[in-house]
Amino acid sequence: MKLNGKIVSALALVTLGAAIGGAGTLAKYTSQVEVGSSEARLAKYQFNQTGTLDLFAASYDGTVQAKNGTDLLIAPGTTAKADIAFESNSEVKTETVVNLTKVETTGVLLDHIKVNVSIAGAAPAAATLRTIKDALADDKEVTLGNPVTTNAATAATITVPVTWTYDFEGTGSYDADDTAAASAATMPTVKLTFTGINTQID
Repeated sequence: MKLNGKIVSALALVTLGAAIGGAGTLAKYTSQVEVGSSEARLAKYQFNQTGTLDLFAASYDGTVQAKNGTDLLIAPGTTAKADIAFESNSEVKTETVVNLTKVETTGVLLDHIKVNVSIAGAAPAAATLRTIKDALADDKEVTLGNPVTTNAATAATITVPVTWTYDFEGTGSYDADDTAAASAATMPTVKLTFTGINTQID
């Protein structure tokens, strides 16, 4: 059977339209440009104690003197201030606090020796070792002075002062208690432990 001319022409037009319409699914203009890579390193964090803490001495201006010249002593009327020093070489902003974390002593030394501290965020003030020891037992934070802030990218030596005093005089049986303790067969001792805590802020 032969198709007439009109039918053939219509089929040809349909085929041509499909070919033209299908051109939209083929490739078109496209381009790719590499913009480069981005790389960074981790910011440095470094915090270390420097030097030693010389809180007690063998001699106090000649008024108190260890017979062997080496034992570290305390006595009524003695006092000292020492810096706990740290080195911060971090590239982040940090805050440093020094906490008094342990008190080891007994007897009159608990009530007659005072350390300048802040207990549970209170204003820094002189507190007896007994008060400090009780605060530690109650899980309260005992901090030396105020926090120290170090800005980013600033290498710094952080110094936190600690001051202690053994009062020369007091009320009640103060003198008699000191005399009895210092005349005992075994001399009382005192040991204080501090911890430096450095934290990134902001």
